[in-house]
Amino acid sequence: MLVFSRKVGEELVLPNHGVTIGVVAVAGGRVRLGIAAPPEVPVHRKEVWHRIRASRGGGSDRAAANGEPLRVLIADADQALSLSYAVALERSGFDVDVAIASNGLRCVDQLRKCRPHVLVLDPSILWGGGDGVLALMREESEVPAVPVLVHQSPGNGEASEDLDFPVCARACKPLPPEKMVSMIWQLANGRRARQRKSTETESDADWQHELRRKIAARTHGHVLGLDIEVVDGRLVVHGRSRSYYGKQLACAAALELMKTLDSPRFTEVELDIAILGGR
Repeated sequence: MLVFSRKVGEELVLPNHGVTIGVVAVAGGRVRLGIAAPPEVPVHRKEVWHRIRASRGGGSDRAAANGEPLRVLIADADQALSLSYAVALERSGFDVDVAIASNGLRCVDQLRKCRPHVLVLDPSILWGGGDGVLALMREESEVPAVPVLVHQSPGNGEASEDLDFPVCARACKPLPPEKMVSMIWQLANGRRARQRKSTETESDADWQHELRRKIAARTHGHVLGLDIEVVDGRLVVHGRSRSYYGKQLACAAALELMKTLDSPRFTEVELDIAILGGR
């Protein structure tokens, strides 16, 4: 949540939406706010908005697979931009909790606490940066590896080349709010579709998740675009590596895990890992 300190007579402005919020009066424990907004921009108290949505039956299509509200974590140093996206998410009909983190440490803390369904990540955030956040998502089980939308400034494409786990989409700043909403919904909805199509048992998902973590940790994240699947009794590991050594480490991690499974779904390992630069 973005927190401002304002005195009576001072205002906040959301320029992309033509909204101005001013402090009219403060008395006891109550604050009176004045809001100037275009006619097409609805303004409601939160409890009223929930009643309206409940009466319309709204929100169900914007919910996660288990019915809970979709949560989005925005990690960007530009708090004004983050706030505009938060407003756009609310206006679009998402029943979503939006947490805003301005640095890497805050982002990881929010990932642990609110466990969002989608993370919008600026690679250039301070205190750990985007690569530090993704490294912890790879290596620490308490940091959920949720779908990530990398939202970066133009010209920083090379700087984010290595941000491949678990990056699902990329966009250049500033992304129009309506496009941001669309991309977040596609990421969340795509994940649900994959879950619906999956015929794996819960134990299958557990060992596949564990294998991804083992490979990422053992190769120190040097296998990019990491993915695994079981085809005709073979475990196929997909990805790209900077060196043949990284490919060997990925194979070792897969063979090590295969020995620990009580009833393995595969009998051999196949590596579909391209060596970047041909090394």
